[in-house]
Amino acid sequence: MFRSYVRSYVPWILSRVLSFLGLSLTVFAAGTPIVTVTSPANNSQTTSPVNYVASAVSPGCPQGISVMRIYSAPYVSAFTGAGAKINTYINLQPGTYNTVVQAWDNCGNVGKTTVALTITGEAQPAGFV
Repeated sequence: MFRSYVRSYVPWILSRVLSFLGLSLTVFAAGTPIVTVTSPANNSQTTSPVNYVASAVSPGCPQGISVMRIYSAPYVSAFTGAGAKINTYINLQPGTYNTVVQAWDNCGNVGKTTVALTITGEAQPAGFV
């Protein structure tokens, strides 16, 4: 009984101590893929098309990542690619978005990262003045 008590409260106590020190504790479930988006930056402003560069790993699944997808809005798939890396351009209309980059591993687990961004317009082609 004492062991189960300690196991259930140690993470809570650790998070409180870290919070007091101004730090945070991020805990990932053993099988949850970790999605990292390097472009676009979260809370950024940009023009369309938007370059998405992302990767995913799944520490709990030796078989790796099977597919990644970008959602431009809830249930609106903008891109789907096989494997653990994405480097693609997505056309978005001017406005504010909370896009989601999601990854599925070959063990049935899902992980995602949200990227908020504002589209200010379309990129203009280079030309002569």
